[in-house]
Amino acid sequence: VLTLVDAEGILTTTSAGPPKERIDLNDREYFKFHSHSPEAGMHISAPVLGRISQEWTIQLTRVLRTPHGAFAGVIVASIRAAKLVRFYESIDLGRDGAISLVGLDGVVRASAGLRVDAIGRSMIGSELLRRAAIADEGSYPSRGSIDGVTRLTSYRVVEGLPLVLFVARAEQDVFGGYWRNRYSYRLIAAGLTLF
Repeated sequence: VLTLVDAEGILTTTSAGPPKERIDLNDREYFKFHSHSPEAGMHISAPVLGRISQEWTIQLTRVLRTPHGAFAGVIVASIRAAKLVRFYESIDLGRDGAISLVGLDGVVRASAGLRVDAIGRSMIGSELLRRAAIADEGSYPSRGSIDGVTRLTSYRVVEGLPLVLFVARAEQDVFGGYWRNRYSYRLIAAGLTLF
């Protein structure tokens, strides 16, 4: 859904049609961001509950200007978080695999595979964000800060955007076959040695 918000923070129109009542959005994070930093580029919000849709959305916003360059409001493209979640759920990462899109501000935008609903949760102080601050991509073993599962995690910072995508597979899914067979291999090796 596309939305236009005027310089006072009042919703003027949406791609779904004109609003039926006056809706004041000047308290929204994106409006405060653009009205205080009109020179900033695109802003990607933390998930918010839409006042019109009543759904969790991620809002991509840019400032609107008058022909003379003054602040004229904000244009908002709202993406339903559920749409991203459904896409992530279609990827088979094993029983305890996980995938998440996290802002560099630490807030989870969309997630699938975790044992809890992670949308909107904070990952401030997590190993993922510590590593993303040092390198744009990498892999490491981790214990889930949200659900406690031990996983092998790979991540990449999205180029040009304040987002990091991580994909994690549970340790038992990656090494399960090796762990199950290592005792057999040791017994066979011991038997051959004795023979």
